[in-house]
Amino acid sequence: MLIEDYKNWLIARQYSVNTVALYARRIACFLRQYKEPVEAGREDIQDYLISLHKAGAGYATINNHFSAIKNLYGYLSVSGRHTIQLDQNPLKYLMPLRHRKTVPRIIPDDDLNALFRQIEDLKTLRRCRDYAIMLFLLHGLRAEEICSLNLDDVYIDGRGVTRKMVIRVTGKGDKERIIVVEKSGDTEWAWERYSEMRSSINSRCAFPALMGKGQSKRLTTNGLYHLIARYAEKAGIKHSNPHLWRHTAAVRMLEKGVPLKEIQYRLGHESIATTEKYLGAATILQEEAAHCDWINNLKKPDARYRRWR
Repeated sequence: MLIEDYKNWLIARQYSVNTVALYARRIACFLRQYKEPVEAGREDIQDYLISLHKAGAGYATINNHFSAIKNLYGYLSVSGRHTIQLDQNPLKYLMPLRHRKTVPRIIPDDDLNALFRQIEDLKTLRRCRDYAIMLFLLHGLRAEEICSLNLDDVYIDGRGVTRKMVIRVTGKGDKERIIVVEKSGDTEWAWERYSEMRSSINSRCAFPALMGKGQSKRLTTNGLYHLIARYAEKAGIKHSNPHLWRHTAAVRMLEKGVPLKEIQYRLGHESIATTEKYLGAATILQEEAAHCDWINNLKKPDARYRRWR
């Protein structure tokens, strides 16, 4: 009952469906240790988060638990449903863990080619769907954005040299953005091929889970992760998931000279700082900076001096 009320409170505060579901799972874990959360103090919660770290949880996971628990106490302090009222949130003056920034990992071109080769042919509806999903991922869409796409969110605009593919994406916080795919050859062909193959499916979602007759159930993010993992296993690739495809799309756009501001919009980032993290992974930028002729052309001490140094 507490978790349901907590979820309703989050929904009222306009948290996304995925965030609400994730926070509910985190709180379910927390309540298994502290059945009455108002009796847990700051030290108890810190011990709980430390236990997660000892169990192998990463910084992002621990911070996610922290946010879920902090929101729970925010709800408890205003709900009035407990006899013991909280004067203040015990996590009010605590901050999430700070962890070192890392360069985003991307999928090498050889691995991408190997992943696409696992589809073999496009004679079945499932393979056409999977091929289209992979190409959509290479335009920087999140896993949940792929799963939430509807048929009328994808359309072709213009003709001839002005012809382009348009994808209307609903991102985090139900914010819409329009992704225009110019020179959309392969992606457009894959979408049209898939659209023809799925003509018998009575569903408005773009990518349904194919489960036999009555194929109207929407593909879930877990289903998408398993789909990509299955092809990676067949290709003998250890690390491949939809978020890695998104990182790869961002870095490749950067290497092709797409402005950072446009990449920010296409990825749906709130802050340009989030997009800037891809600068470190853009190898072509590093290669351009690696030309050291200007250093070699400087006037330096002669060889005898350099040896003495």
